[in-house]
Amino acid sequence: MSNSHTADDRVNADGTVTPVYNSLDQEILGITTAPYHWSIRNEFVLWKDLSVSFNIYSFIGHKQSRGDFRNQDDDGGRLTYAAANMLYKDYWTPQTPSSRAGKIDARGPTGADRPSQVYNRSFVRFDNFSVGYTLPTIWTSRIEVERARVFASVRNVAVWSSKDWHDYFGDPETGGLAPRIFTLGLNLVF
Repeated sequence: MSNSHTADDRVNADGTVTPVYNSLDQEILGITTAPYHWSIRNEFVLWKDLSVSFNIYSFIGHKQSRGDFRNQDDDGGRLTYAAANMLYKDYWTPQTPSSRAGKIDARGPTGADRPSQVYNRSFVRFDNFSVGYTLPTIWTSRIEVERARVFASVRNVAVWSSKDWHDYFGDPETGGLAPRIFTLGLNLVF
């Protein structure tokens, strides 16, 4: 919390000012539910037998407060960073000072030992891409198949989001991992 309302701060006998933090200092920094959503889905049929479809959607305008920048994920000191395989972790050192991340197991000042930062959670996701092809009946009639369709799809093709969110928290929609899924298939009608 910042001291944005200074009218109630105490002036000490020596002339210094002691800030007073109360509900008058509260500020709205954003909302956690996306107020704007949009999506685009389309399917194209080419040459009667080949189809291509895609889906793209987005949630825009929401934020989330997270304290992960403090790097307090070492499980109480039992997980030593030097002895564990993990994704790249940005942290403050005297040689690489950073305003985005704290030192390992960082704490805030007394009274505010669990500070958080507000991150933009807006994103655009290329969710699905599919291709399908219906084989000519000349090919399939030889094996007594009335219709055969081969298809492939990819889920979670790509996601674009704030660099800060992506670097620290993974997927902006789930707040964790979002796997990319590949599907190959064959539909047969006898």
